[in-house]
Amino acid sequence: MLNLPFKSLPLLFFIILISGCATPTPPGEAPAADAPNWHLRGKLAVIQPDERLSANLSWRHRTSSGQDDLRLSTPLGTTVLVLNSQPGKAQVRFDGETHQGHSADQLIERLTGWPLPLSQISRYLLGDTRGAESVKYDDFGDVSSLALVHPQTGERWQLRYLGWQQLSGYKVPVQIELRRGDQRLKLALSHWQPEP
Repeated sequence: MLNLPFKSLPLLFFIILISGCATPTPPGEAPAADAPNWHLRGKLAVIQPDERLSANLSWRHRTSSGQDDLRLSTPLGTTVLVLNSQPGKAQVRFDGETHQGHSADQLIERLTGWPLPLSQISRYLLGDTRGAESVKYDDFGDVSSLALVHPQTGERWQLRYLGWQQLSGYKVPVQIELRRGDQRLKLALSHWQPEP
């Protein structure tokens, strides 16, 4: 396990992004999980009692293959981290080194020591709440929060949807917060683009 207090934190940014919708949707809107592929851009923030970090993100998700490609960069455009993930393997290029593992869960735990529910996150980012615990809805029928449970450790994380929008006929989240104790990760998702 690497013990890099500042350097390991950017790896946590992508927990929101690795890896049928239970949300009722009004006519003319489909859950994001119904689109075959997505490209999105936005901002991430990691907030801890003693530190705050932020980064720009670009993420491509291919539903048919389960592949995720993520790039995190500084506000000046310098690449901080590149992640390529698909079922059965994950690879991270970070700080001039390449790290590989059988899954994003395993790889991040090995690099940071944090057991995180990564295998579930991309589904929930796309609005697919199947298998989630304690799903709550707002007055408009949109998901407002749910509990993520790490399959091996049983550790619980709270995922809150802080806003939704309709884009190209799909219902997509605008802001998301993942919290466990005093650790928070926030996502502001500004540019969603469905792809063929």
